Amino acid sequence: METKVMEPIPEDSSSESQTVVLPPTLVPGKFCRNAMHYYDDGNVILCAGDVHFCVHASVLRLSSDFFQRLLCGTWTETAKHLFNGRFCDHDLDDGEDNGPAAASRIVARVQLRSNDPKDVEGLLSGLYAHSETEVTWDTVQPLLQIADQYGVGKVISKCERFITREFRSRPLEKPLETFILADRYRFSVAYREASALVLDDHTRLSQRPEYRHLSAETRARLAELLLRCHEGIEKLTMPSAWNGSGLPQFCSLFGVPHAFRERVTPLTGFFRTESIARVYRCANCFNPMCYAARFKYTKEMLGIPDPINVGDRKYYLFVEVFDDEEND
Repeated sequence: METKVMEPIPEDSSSESQTVVLPPTLVPGKFCRNAMHYYDDGNVILCAGDVHFCVHASVLRLSSDFFQRLLCGTWTETAKHLFNGRFCDHDLDDGEDNGPAAASRIVARVQLRSNDPKDVEGLLSGLYAHSETEVTWDTVQPLLQIADQYGVGKVISKCERFITREFRSRPLEKPLETFILADRYRFSVAYREASALVLDDHTRLSQRPEYRHLSAETRARLAELLLRCHEGIEKLTMPSAWNGSGLPQFCSLFGVPHAFRERVTPLTGFFRTESIARVYRCANCFNPMCYAARFKYTKEMLGIPDPINVGDRKYYLFVEVFDDEEND
């Protein structure tokens, strides 16, 4: 007996967004078979728009958390009455899956109401060994969205590798785009490294409309880190901040506070540099040991960690993905 199943509506989606609107050229009862993923021995029919895919239940179950639950009969929306005896708007078409032989082979029919056929094809290409999913900056976001929707970890991992590789090869090209995707899908490596680039150019990047696509939590953490560093820099302009620092007396009383008061480079420019001597000049002491001690003390005062390398530069300001939750 055939099992007809309905795709679940995401919790944050309205019923209007799930309404199927047939293209003007689509005649009810007509469909087209996907050229890449329509297998004669397939036993699951997927319908996206006016395109049908005939694939294998075993492949879906092994690759997708969603289909594992659905095809094992544990999904709650498998009642036939939800479809009034119809699978989709093409169910009246002759051939394909209506004959007695096909009926005994097909174990499930799933209508993917909210998915583009191209995205479904890309998802399936990542599941079959003979096909390959092409991941580009144009396709990575829709691929991640559909892979996350159906719990396909293999495709998510491939997209993560693409994002990390592309960002590391050209870190200055798409730092905000990388950070948004890493934030949304919890890619820890890309999140940490892209956050450094976003913080480094925060004034400009935070004005872009896409910046609002970052989660509220991440935006708050960036603002908190920048505020803490700005406040720390102001404290370091006071001679009292250097009492007990272990620096030579003439530097702790004059040279270091003077250097901070006279700074001319941006805040993040200071933290990109391994040696403080390259950014701030001491008016009284040019001892390299003094520079090293001053830099170490500054890091301690501001509470910044050891740097990370992104490209050929070091960055001291960055955030880790959900590190607060991991430490709980």
